Amino acid sequence: MTIRLFRAGTFLTVLLLGTRVLPALAAQPQHDQPQPEATPLPSPLPQAKDVAFPGTLKLSVNATDLAHHVMTMHETLPVPQSAREAGDLVLLYPKWIPGGHAPEGTITQLGGLKITSEGKPLSWLRDPVDVFAFHVPVTKAQTQIDVDFNLLSPVTDNEGRVVMTPHIVNVQWNEVSLYPAGYYSRNIPVQASVKLPHGWQAATALRPTGPAVGDTLTFGTVPYNTLVDSPIFAGAYFKKVALNAPGGVPVTLNMVADKPGDLAYDDAELQIHRNLSRRPC
Repeated sequence: MTIRLFRAGTFLTVLLLGTRVLPALAAQPQHDQPQPEATPLPSPLPQAKDVAFPGTLKLSVNATDLAHHVMTMHETLPVPQSAREAGDLVLLYPKWIPGGHAPEGTITQLGGLKITSEGKPLSWLRDPVDVFAFHVPVTKAQTQIDVDFNLLSPVTDNEGRVVMTPHIVNVQWNEVSLYPAGYYSRNIPVQASVKLPHGWQAATALRPTGPAVGDTLTFGTVPYNTLVDSPIFAGAYFKKVALNAPGGVPVTLNMVADKPGDLAYDDAELQIHRNLSRRPC
């Protein structure tokens, strides 16, 4: 009982002190208080031009950390001459996604960004206006940088679209890549690779350069906009079914599931997909 009274008394004392102090603060003249001031806007970001990016961006994705729903990325990116002369390379995280009607890039899921050149860290700076842009200080001698970061993907539907489960992974390239500002995405060549959990199979519109090496698939070089439009679906439970007759352009139905039983289908369901594949575009 004594302890309760002591705590209540202490709380009451704090309230009384606050009551005496606050009016004194409020009584100070208005002109003595710090007031908002206009700050000049920074220079605009480099505008995209229809010119070829000088080099190929190499991107590798590790999508094996299913327990934490985290993908880990490494990029190797040539530094254009224009950026070396300006001393500033601007990297962008995709903001506008094909098929989207708003700037809905998953920037809130980006984490652990580290940028280095020849093993030495570079102190990048987030743009004060566009949170999707990152400034990287470079010198005239730095022709290449390495970029490492994570995608902290949703664990539940309340946090967003779940792209990693114990048996399925959906790699959406716009969520796992940064690209240089100043170029149309169709003019930025990218060679991508992905490491999947052992034994998994994958489906994508991208064409691999050859068989998987261990658990890593490497794809041929494509423009960045083609890469973004070619997501990967991979899973432990996977089935591929041909939809067209032999001899024609191959059309396949690729299925992934969290449980083997979810891959079951009947002839009527399969025929619906066959009919769809035969419709003229």
